Amino acid sequence: MSNEDKPTIKTNKPSDENRNDFFISISLKGAKQLREYLKIDENSYRYVASTAHTNARDYYIYGVLDEIEKAGMVLMNTLAFISEKEGEIKTGQEIERLTRNIYAMTVGDLAAWVRKLTEILIEVAGFKSSNSQEYFQHYLLLHDLVRNKRTQDDFIFYHAGKSENIEYQINESKKRIQNLMSKLDYKKCWYVKKNKQGLPTTSLSKYKDRLNEILPKLDSAQRLAIGLSYQGYSNLSGNIHFEIGEADYRTGMKEVEGYFSNIGILCAHILLICKAILGKKPRGFLGQLNRVFIENDYPKKLLKNKVSPNSIHLGDFVIAYSDIAEVIKINKSTFGYKSYRVRFLGRPPLPTTLEDEFPAVYVRFFQNRKFIVNEIKRRLKQQTPDLKISNKRVVDSVRETVRKMWEEFGYKELAYGRKDLAVKKMEDFIKREKEEIKPPSELP
Repeated sequence: MSNEDKPTIKTNKPSDENRNDFFISISLKGAKQLREYLKIDENSYRYVASTAHTNARDYYIYGVLDEIEKAGMVLMNTLAFISEKEGEIKTGQEIERLTRNIYAMTVGDLAAWVRKLTEILIEVAGFKSSNSQEYFQHYLLLHDLVRNKRTQDDFIFYHAGKSENIEYQINESKKRIQNLMSKLDYKKCWYVKKNKQGLPTTSLSKYKDRLNEILPKLDSAQRLAIGLSYQGYSNLSGNIHFEIGEADYRTGMKEVEGYFSNIGILCAHILLICKAILGKKPRGFLGQLNRVFIENDYPKKLLKNKVSPNSIHLGDFVIAYSDIAEVIKINKSTFGYKSYRVRFLGRPPLPTTLEDEFPAVYVRFFQNRKFIVNEIKRRLKQQTPDLKISNKRVVDSVRETVRKMWEEFGYKELAYGRKDLAVKKMEDFIKREKEEIKPPSELP
């Protein structure tokens, strides 16, 4: 491919450069500073088996910092991609295909790191409540046991052979695990799969189980960084695994920059939790980073607005996805997240589904029904004090008016930034209304 045929790469704004450099600094400078607290060096990490370390906690954190540094190197490589100068705009299907695949490749690489760092963040957050050498030793022994079991199972299933050496290592790990169990609180073994009686096994738990246990302990900023639920983690699979028919043709620089920032933020949270596990007071670069998180109350407000807003009440008119509806029930999960059962006012998404439930993140406030109804009744009373007002008729009339505002008067288009379509709809609506109320002299 010649230079003139290279896909177009959008140039990042100069104001974004300092932010991107800062995210890289988090990974590299933060990890370097945290290593100074550890009683382990490169030789002892590289040449001593994980299960042989008496200071299992430092060994674990040393490995975590390796992943943080690697993430920083990935960001450095990605920054070169983001900073590419914008070339001459080319058209044609081949250029469009290559451009799409370059962006998709970059997003896929970054998504893999977001997924890995999300797993690490949940782990280190879990160790805040299991912060003693015995739990770290238990964790490392389980990992060693699982690795050996998988190798032995592979030998048996695919090669019809069984290794006595590996079997010996498996049995030794089981003995050491059994000896450790008397020193552990089962409830703090969040990384272990439990049996039907709730007792720990010798298998590692799945990410979803860990998430469900650790999520309530995370602060607002940490929840936003990993995603609000398991679905956020699961969605990353689409960028990692081959899923035919799932291509997003809109993937571009915006998505690249989003994942770039997400990696930097995840690294920051992991580093600060590791610092807390080590019992070290924040200083230097990590101290500055810690103050940024402490002084920033925006994540708390943002999370509340996303998952548990106070602005939506029973009876309110809302936009559920892109449909106008009325809230008829409010649910709240054990994680503090709200969902709304709504009744569609206009044409429902499915003809047979007149009602449905949506997580709060997919619902937007439109109008306060109670306020509108009370205001109409107040004005009617002012004009005609003796008028007997039917609450049902007023509410039904308000519902129909709100439906028309959204579907016929252009409010839907206005909400989605299509002012041109909104104005046209308003004009058409007014024209129809005038025709329907022609004076008697104009009637045929």
